[in-house]
Amino acid sequence: MNLESLLVPQVKLSEERPIDENDYKDFVNESNAQLATTGVDDVSIVDDDIITAIIFVGEHSPHPVSKYAEESMCWSSKCCLLAAENIKTKIEKIQQTSFQILVKDNFNDIVLRLEPKLKEWIEYPATCHALVYFIHQINFQLIEEYLGKLLPYILRWSDSWMIRPRLLAARAFDKILDIPPSCFTKFGRERVIYDALIKALSSQEACTLEVAASPLVKVLEMICKEENKTSISQIDNFISKLFTSIDVDTNINRKNSKVGSPIIFRIPIT
Repeated sequence: MNLESLLVPQVKLSEERPIDENDYKDFVNESNAQLATTGVDDVSIVDDDIITAIIFVGEHSPHPVSKYAEESMCWSSKCCLLAAENIKTKIEKIQQTSFQILVKDNFNDIVLRLEPKLKEWIEYPATCHALVYFIHQINFQLIEEYLGKLLPYILRWSDSWMIRPRLLAARAFDKILDIPPSCFTKFGRERVIYDALIKALSSQEACTLEVAASPLVKVLEMICKEENKTSISQIDNFISKLFTSIDVDTNINRKNSKVGSPIIFRIPIT
Protein backbone atom coordinates (compact mmCIF):
# COMPACT_ATOMS: atom_id res chain seq x y z
CA MET A 1 0.00 0.00 0.00
CA ASN A 2 1.23 3.48 -0.86
CA LEU A 3 1.18 5.39 2.43
CA GLU A 4 1.70 8.69 0.60
CA SER A 5 -1.76 8.30 -0.96
CA LEU A 6 -3.29 8.27 2.51
CA LEU A 7 -1.95 11.70 3.44
CA VAL A 8 -4.75 14.27 3.54
CA PRO A 9 -4.91 16.18 0.24
CA GLN A 10 -5.42 19.85 -0.45
CA VAL A 11 -8.95 21.22 -0.23
CA LYS A 12 -9.35 23.55 -3.17
CA LEU A 13 -11.68 26.31 -2.01
CA SER A 14 -13.35 28.90 -4.21
CA GLU A 15 -13.54 31.18 -1.18
CA GLU A 16 -12.07 31.29 2.32
CA ARG A 17 -14.43 29.32 4.56
CA PRO A 18 -14.41 26.69 7.32
CA ILE A 19 -13.87 23.14 6.12
CA ASP A 20 -16.25 20.30 6.96
CA GLU A 21 -16.79 16.57 6.37
CA ASN A 22 -18.25 17.15 2.90
CA ASP A 23 -14.87 18.47 1.75
CA TYR A 24 -13.27 15.10 2.53
CA LYS A 25 -16.05 12.65 1.74
CA ASP A 26 -14.33 11.21 -1.34
CA PHE A 27 -10.92 11.07 0.33
CA VAL A 28 -12.27 9.32 3.43
CA ASN A 29 -14.18 6.78 1.35
CA GLU A 30 -11.14 6.04 -0.79
CA SER A 31 -8.87 5.76 2.27
CA ASN A 32 -11.29 3.42 4.05
CA ALA A 33 -11.55 1.24 0.93
CA GLN A 34 -7.79 1.12 0.51
CA LEU A 35 -7.19 0.22 4.16
CA ALA A 36 -9.93 -2.40 4.06
CA THR A 37 -8.47 -3.98 0.93
CA THR A 38 -4.78 -4.09 1.81
CA GLY A 39 -4.68 -3.53 5.55
CA VAL A 40 -2.07 -1.78 7.69
CA ASP A 41 -0.12 -5.00 8.22
CA ASP A 42 0.73 -5.02 4.52
CA VAL A 43 2.35 -1.59 4.67
CA SER A 44 6.07 -1.93 4.12
CA ILE A 45 7.85 0.94 5.85
CA VAL A 46 11.49 1.51 4.99
CA ASP A 47 13.73 4.36 6.14
CA ASP A 48 12.62 6.60 3.29
CA ASP A 49 8.99 6.22 4.36
CA ILE A 50 9.46 7.06 8.04
CA ILE A 51 8.66 10.74 7.56
CA THR A 52 5.54 9.91 5.58
CA ALA A 53 4.46 7.47 8.27
CA ILE A 54 5.04 10.02 11.04
CA ILE A 55 3.06 12.68 9.17
CA PHE A 56 0.21 10.21 8.58
CA VAL A 57 0.08 9.52 12.32
CA GLY A 58 0.07 13.27 13.04
CA GLU A 59 -2.77 13.97 10.62
CA HIS A 60 -5.00 11.24 12.03
CA SER A 61 -4.22 11.45 15.76
CA PRO A 62 -6.49 13.62 17.94
CA HIS A 63 -5.04 16.21 20.28
CA PRO A 64 -5.61 14.93 23.85
CA VAL A 65 -7.19 18.19 25.04
CA SER A 66 -9.43 18.86 22.05
CA LYS A 67 -13.14 18.95 22.87
CA TYR A 68 -14.89 21.30 20.45
CA ALA A 69 -16.60 20.42 17.19
CA GLU A 70 -14.36 22.90 15.35
CA GLU A 71 -11.34 20.81 16.38
CA SER A 72 -12.67 17.55 14.94
CA MET A 73 -10.61 15.67 12.36
CA CYS A 74 -13.29 15.88 9.67
CA TRP A 75 -10.74 14.51 7.15
CA SER A 76 -10.37 11.27 9.11
CA SER A 77 -12.42 8.22 10.13
CA LYS A 78 -12.38 5.43 12.69
CA CYS A 79 -10.56 3.32 10.14
CA CYS A 80 -7.86 5.97 9.61
CA LEU A 81 -7.55 6.53 13.37
CA LEU A 82 -6.97 2.82 13.93
CA ALA A 83 -4.49 2.76 11.04
CA ALA A 84 -2.59 5.68 12.61
CA GLU A 85 -2.37 3.86 15.93
CA ASN A 86 -1.16 0.68 14.24
CA ILE A 87 1.39 2.44 12.05
CA LYS A 88 2.67 4.36 15.08
CA THR A 89 3.25 1.05 16.86
CA LYS A 90 4.83 -0.45 13.75
CA ILE A 91 7.39 2.30 13.22
CA GLU A 92 8.25 2.27 16.93
CA LYS A 93 9.07 -1.43 16.61
CA ILE A 94 11.03 -0.95 13.38
CA GLN A 95 13.10 1.91 14.78
CA GLN A 96 13.18 0.44 18.32
CA THR A 97 12.35 3.74 19.97
CA SER A 98 9.35 5.79 21.09
CA PHE A 99 7.25 7.90 18.74
CA GLN A 100 8.27 11.05 20.65
CA ILE A 101 11.94 10.30 19.99
CA LEU A 102 11.18 9.61 16.32
CA VAL A 103 9.47 13.00 16.00
CA LYS A 104 12.34 14.70 17.80
CA ASP A 105 15.07 13.06 15.72
CA ASN A 106 13.27 13.70 12.44
CA PHE A 107 11.73 17.07 13.23
CA ASN A 108 13.79 19.01 10.72
CA ASP A 109 12.73 16.70 7.89
CA ILE A 110 9.14 16.78 9.11
CA VAL A 111 9.06 20.58 9.02
CA LEU A 112 10.65 20.64 5.57
CA ARG A 113 7.92 18.31 4.30
CA LEU A 114 5.14 20.33 5.93
CA GLU A 115 6.31 23.83 5.02
CA PRO A 116 4.95 24.00 1.43
CA LYS A 117 1.51 23.06 2.76
CA LEU A 118 1.75 25.36 5.77
CA LYS A 119 2.24 28.28 3.38
CA GLU A 120 -1.20 27.38 1.96
CA TRP A 121 -2.56 26.54 5.40
CA ILE A 122 -6.22 27.41 4.69
CA GLU A 123 -6.40 24.54 2.20
CA TYR A 124 -4.34 22.15 4.34
CA PRO A 125 -6.01 22.09 7.79
CA ALA A 126 -4.82 18.53 8.46
CA THR A 127 -1.22 19.70 8.06
CA CYS A 128 -1.79 22.44 10.64
CA HIS A 129 -3.38 19.88 12.95
CA ALA A 130 -0.38 17.60 12.50
CA LEU A 131 2.12 20.38 13.25
CA VAL A 132 0.45 21.17 16.58
CA TYR A 133 0.36 17.45 17.37
CA PHE A 134 4.12 17.29 16.74
CA ILE A 135 4.78 20.41 18.82
CA HIS A 136 3.21 18.59 21.74
CA GLN A 137 5.51 15.60 21.14
CA ILE A 138 8.88 17.39 21.19
CA ASN A 139 10.91 18.82 24.05
CA PHE A 140 11.29 22.49 24.93
CA GLN A 141 14.84 22.68 23.56
CA LEU A 142 13.61 21.74 20.10
CA ILE A 143 10.67 24.14 20.32
CA GLU A 144 13.13 26.89 21.21
CA GLU A 145 15.33 25.98 18.25
CA TYR A 146 12.45 26.09 15.76
CA LEU A 147 10.41 28.89 17.33
CA GLY A 148 11.40 31.48 14.74
CA LYS A 149 10.27 29.19 11.93
CA LEU A 150 7.01 28.01 13.55
CA LEU A 151 5.75 31.26 15.05
CA PRO A 152 4.77 33.02 11.79
CA TYR A 153 2.45 30.17 10.83
CA ILE A 154 0.79 30.07 14.25
CA LEU A 155 0.30 33.84 14.25
CA ARG A 156 -1.46 33.58 10.89
CA TRP A 157 -3.87 31.03 12.34
CA SER A 158 -4.57 33.26 15.33
CA ASP A 159 -5.45 36.12 13.00
CA SER A 160 -8.06 34.10 11.11
CA TRP A 161 -11.77 34.89 11.30
CA MET A 162 -12.45 31.14 11.40
CA ILE A 163 -12.73 29.30 14.71
CA ARG A 164 -10.66 26.18 13.93
CA PRO A 165 -7.37 27.99 13.17
CA ARG A 166 -7.72 30.23 16.24
CA LEU A 167 -8.28 27.24 18.52
CA LEU A 168 -5.30 25.50 16.95
CA ALA A 169 -3.12 28.56 17.50
CA ALA A 170 -4.12 28.78 21.16
CA ARG A 171 -3.35 25.08 21.66
CA ALA A 172 0.09 25.63 20.12
CA PHE A 173 0.77 28.77 22.17
CA ASP A 174 -0.10 26.95 25.38
CA LYS A 175 2.75 24.49 24.76
CA ILE A 176 5.21 26.97 23.28
CA LEU A 177 4.88 29.45 26.17
CA ASP A 178 6.34 26.89 28.57
CA ILE A 179 9.83 27.37 27.13
CA PRO A 180 12.19 29.86 28.84
CA PRO A 181 10.94 33.50 28.72
CA SER A 182 14.28 34.65 27.31
CA CYS A 183 13.32 33.02 23.99
CA PHE A 184 10.49 35.53 23.72
CA THR A 185 11.53 38.68 25.57
CA LYS A 186 14.86 38.98 23.75
CA PHE A 187 12.99 39.67 20.51
CA GLY A 188 9.73 41.08 21.85
CA ARG A 189 7.83 38.00 20.75
CA GLU A 190 5.82 37.90 23.97
CA ARG A 191 4.11 41.18 22.99
CA VAL A 192 3.24 39.83 19.57
CA ILE A 193 1.74 36.68 21.09
CA TYR A 194 -0.16 38.75 23.65
CA ASP A 195 -1.65 40.89 20.87
CA ALA A 196 -2.75 37.70 19.11
CA LEU A 197 -4.33 36.12 22.20
CA ILE A 198 -6.06 39.24 23.54
CA LYS A 199 -8.37 39.17 20.51
CA ALA A 200 -10.17 36.28 22.20
CA LEU A 201 -11.86 38.80 24.51
CA SER A 202 -13.87 40.16 21.59
CA SER A 203 -14.55 36.78 20.01
CA GLN A 204 -18.12 35.79 19.25
CA GLU A 205 -17.48 32.25 20.49
CA ALA A 206 -16.94 31.32 24.13
CA CYS A 207 -14.71 28.39 23.14
CA THR A 208 -11.96 30.63 21.76
CA LEU A 209 -11.70 32.46 25.08
CA GLU A 210 -11.72 29.20 27.03
CA VAL A 211 -8.84 27.77 24.99
CA ALA A 212 -6.92 31.07 24.94
CA ALA A 213 -7.19 31.53 28.72
CA SER A 214 -4.20 29.39 29.70
CA PRO A 215 -1.66 30.76 27.18
CA LEU A 216 -2.93 34.29 27.82
CA VAL A 217 -2.14 33.99 31.52
CA LYS A 218 1.30 32.59 30.70
CA VAL A 219 2.20 35.45 28.39
CA LEU A 220 0.85 38.02 30.86
CA GLU A 221 3.08 36.59 33.58
CA MET A 222 6.02 36.79 31.20
CA ILE A 223 5.34 40.43 30.32
CA CYS A 224 4.78 41.48 33.92
CA LYS A 225 8.15 40.11 34.98
CA GLU A 226 9.88 42.17 32.30
CA GLU A 227 8.08 45.49 32.38
CA ASN A 228 9.00 48.66 34.22
CA LYS A 229 7.07 48.74 37.50
CA THR A 230 7.00 52.54 37.54
CA SER A 231 4.78 52.65 34.44
CA ILE A 232 1.16 51.65 34.02
CA SER A 233 1.44 47.90 33.90
CA GLN A 234 0.31 45.57 31.16
CA ILE A 235 -1.89 43.84 33.70
CA ASP A 236 -3.76 47.10 34.39
CA ASN A 237 -4.44 47.49 30.68
CA PHE A 238 -5.53 43.89 30.43
CA ILE A 239 -7.93 44.10 33.37
CA SER A 240 -9.45 47.21 31.86
CA LYS A 241 -9.99 45.42 28.52
CA LEU A 242 -11.34 42.31 30.23
CA PHE A 243 -13.99 44.10 32.30
CA THR A 244 -14.92 46.39 29.44
CA SER A 245 -15.52 43.33 27.26
CA ILE A 246 -17.68 41.79 30.02
CA ASP A 247 -19.67 44.99 30.36
CA VAL A 248 -20.42 45.43 26.64
CA ASP A 249 -20.99 41.77 25.79
CA THR A 250 -24.66 41.04 25.15
CA ASN A 251 -24.33 37.24 25.09
CA ILE A 252 -24.90 35.67 28.51
CA ASN A 253 -22.83 32.56 27.71
CA ARG A 254 -19.81 34.65 26.75
CA LYS A 255 -20.28 36.84 29.84
CA ASN A 256 -20.37 33.78 32.08
CA SER A 257 -17.32 32.37 30.33
CA LYS A 258 -15.34 35.55 30.99
CA VAL A 259 -16.50 35.92 34.60
CA GLY A 260 -15.70 32.29 35.36
CA SER A 261 -12.60 32.18 33.23
CA PRO A 262 -9.30 30.95 34.74
CA ILE A 263 -7.88 34.23 33.42
CA ILE A 264 -9.54 36.14 36.27
CA PHE A 265 -8.41 33.74 38.98
CA ARG A 266 -4.85 33.40 37.69
CA ILE A 267 -4.09 37.03 36.80
CA PRO A 268 -0.49 37.68 37.90
CA ILE A 269 -0.21 40.30 40.64
CA THR A 270 2.70 42.73 40.36
